[in-house]
Amino acid sequence: MGKQTSAARSLTIEPTGPGRGFFPLLAVLLTVGVVVAGGALWRVRGDDPATGPAAVAAGQPRVGGDLHAVMVDGDRRFVSGHAGAAYSDGAGAWTAVRGLDGKDAMAWASVAGRIFVGGHEGLYISTDKGVTFAAAPVDLPMTDVHSLGGSASTIYLASPQAGLFVSTDAGKTFTQRSVVGRSFMGTILVDPVNSNHAIAPDMGGDVVETRDGGRNWLSLGGPRGAMSVAWDPRDHARMAAVGADGLRTSTDAGRSWKKISAPAGTVAAAFDGQGRLLAATLSADLARLHASGDSGATWTPA
Repeated sequence: MGKQTSAARSLTIEPTGPGRGFFPLLAVLLTVGVVVAGGALWRVRGDDPATGPAAVAAGQPRVGGDLHAVMVDGDRRFVSGHAGAAYSDGAGAWTAVRGLDGKDAMAWASVAGRIFVGGHEGLYISTDKGVTFAAAPVDLPMTDVHSLGGSASTIYLASPQAGLFVSTDAGKTFTQRSVVGRSFMGTILVDPVNSNHAIAPDMGGDVVETRDGGRNWLSLGGPRGAMSVAWDPRDHARMAAVGADGLRTSTDAGRSWKKISAPAGTVAAAFDGQGRLLAATLSADLARLHASGDSGATWTPA
């Protein structure tokens, strides 16, 4: 894989901060009727504007026609896709995330008590453990964030428009590290011990790794067209990756990979705090989460 770098670019986040007669009356009545009917239609379709397209249906999160990512933060699990995102604190109990409707959330990062999400419309941030999100007040030279990851106070962010950016102060400033990263998609793994070490899914290749803070990347192998990579939080040598040719796992930090049987339609994977492997699939517009405690030999609903 080519080693390309670009001149560093520093970006700083700024802090936040009357008519008469019959026909006019008829128009008012018609307007009220449309609003009331519209509200009824929202309720019938389950698309209430208070919850948006990520509304929970029959215990499953509605994420739209595309499912992009699954992320675990403590005991909370997240899934996200083209239409929205949802979180769960227990099997079968899902809640729609507010603020990510239609944002095409593709990747997640948990940094310094805040959760960041990248999507087609930019970078979003939550300060309430992922219950609600708002646009992050960051001045990036692009609006499309396909890949994101973080640990401690470091955030890696990749865009198909501009390459790779890194923040070392929990998102207060970002510096462009390389034009590499335009084909990254999904969550980037950032080593909590050594922030210069990160692993990313590259849809233009496979799983890739940097040891110098994102300036250069080398292939680790794994599935072709990688779009999801995860490691066991208890043992980072144990990894899983999903790509165009399915789900593969590694027990030696990516030096070798084994293709395993996964639920049909698996598009993303993660590990929970107990070391169970999680696989996310899409059925119509609903995300489904499956868990395996035996490295993929058997799967159960999660």
